[in-house]
Amino acid sequence: MEFEQKLPILQFFKVRISNLNEQSLMLVVKNYTEIKKAETLRSDFIANVSHQLKTPLVSIKGFLESIAGPAKDDATAQQKFIKIMQEESNKMEDLIEDLMSLSRIESQAHIQPKDKVDIEIILNNLIETTIKLAEKNILALNLIVITIIIMS
Repeated sequence: MEFEQKLPILQFFKVRISNLNEQSLMLVVKNYTEIKKAETLRSDFIANVSHQLKTPLVSIKGFLESIAGPAKDDATAQQKFIKIMQEESNKMEDLIEDLMSLSRIESQAHIQPKDKVDIEIILNNLIETTIKLAEKNILALNLIVITIIIMS
């Protein structure tokens, strides 16, 4: 089960409930907010990369064709085209650096959040969601919390 919780900031959690025996369940709640943010950023970035790389590349290619063809004897036009190609190649270089930065971010190990998380709010949200699912499927739900173990 996955759910969102709007605390001071939007956070995402994965919840796993497992039967330990007939009378006990184990509830594991994992905060994967940073992973979700990275996935969203990566997806947005990749969606824009091909367009952002293709535009300056097409421009450079066009100017090279002009320098080799119609402007091959026009030094003023060649200098103008070379300046534009340098600007376009700088744009491509910046985009490639952004891509490499994203790669470095993705390769970093998960850093545990430093902010406190109110587990009661999260559990109440989970309980409400589970109760709604149980009611929708005409199930009975009894929740008895005996021990909470928080491991980090």
